[in-house]
Amino acid sequence: MYNNPMKKLLTKADCVLIKNPSNLFYFSKYQNQDAIIIFCGNKKYYLTDLRYLDEAEEVLTGFEIVDIKRDGIGTIKDILEKNKCKTLGIEDDIPLSFYNQLCNNLDFIELKDISGEIRSIRAIKNDEELEKISVAQKITDKTFIDLLGYIKEGVTERELKHILEDLIYKNGGEDTAFDTIVAFGAHTARPHAHITDQKLRKNQLIKLDFGAKYQGYCSDMTRTIAFGAPDNEQKEIYQTVLSAQMTALEYAKTGMAAKDLYHKANEYFIEKGLEKYFLHSLGHGVGVNVHETPTISPKSQDILKENMAITIEPGLYIAKKFGVRIEDMIVFKKERVINLTNSQKELIII
Repeated sequence: MYNNPMKKLLTKADCVLIKNPSNLFYFSKYQNQDAIIIFCGNKKYYLTDLRYLDEAEEVLTGFEIVDIKRDGIGTIKDILEKNKCKTLGIEDDIPLSFYNQLCNNLDFIELKDISGEIRSIRAIKNDEELEKISVAQKITDKTFIDLLGYIKEGVTERELKHILEDLIYKNGGEDTAFDTIVAFGAHTARPHAHITDQKLRKNQLIKLDFGAKYQGYCSDMTRTIAFGAPDNEQKEIYQTVLSAQMTALEYAKTGMAAKDLYHKANEYFIEKGLEKYFLHSLGHGVGVNVHETPTISPKSQDILKENMAITIEPGLYIAKKFGVRIEDMIVFKKERVINLTNSQKELIII
């Protein structure tokens, strides 16, 4: 399953060293942050310590499991020397201390940054990955429906967050995909509002940005709902965000530039004179991490390719008053775009 990605990386270097936890999971499908993977030709080495050796030997196939022992850099050096490695591909986010260890102990090897290649590989999902993302989103949709029954006057942002996350687990999620956002009233004007103990009052908007993780893969969805009757400005802003999102969803097609998709949504806001309230990109890739390549932003150089999974999440944020964001997840296929999100988008009033 992982031979092709491995071969792509090995066109850039004789051997490749993987240390980033999400990349470790991507290439092994085993959750363990204290490990290193080394690819050399057709050989795959999984280096870990005594805490994980037994389990790694049981669950991993195709890897030579190596006890990294106390001298980790010595173990790495032995493997690279045995495989006559001259160039080693590494990620750009390894700790500085580890990078210095490599430089000081592997002076016979040229280090090459292969982070861009890894991001490019991970951006294109296979059918198994897309199925896991789809299941994660189904859990998220179910959680949203269930949560509506818990929205009562006086509940706090913190309490509702804990209820929401508990529902994710009850509905089959193995974890939350990221730090859940629950915001009431003026806090909805903060795109990534932090949780507080503010209580819900009548005639406030509620912003819910959350996702489930299923078998290591994430979902991501945002809905803004009204608790009590929204005023005319709130209804107008909500409808504008919804129309911008629907415009982007209809325009999205495989092979287009990501920045063009961003501009399509933003042009709608410009027509309404509201573009200054659009404070972030239109979306991002989703996979093992909730934020992956591609980026749907005005300066993005990414092309939206078949089997990419991304979010479409326009929003308008009026400081000190309120904000609205609506977010769906879509997948690009050869002839069409599939929306994985099924939760209602017409304004829900509770």
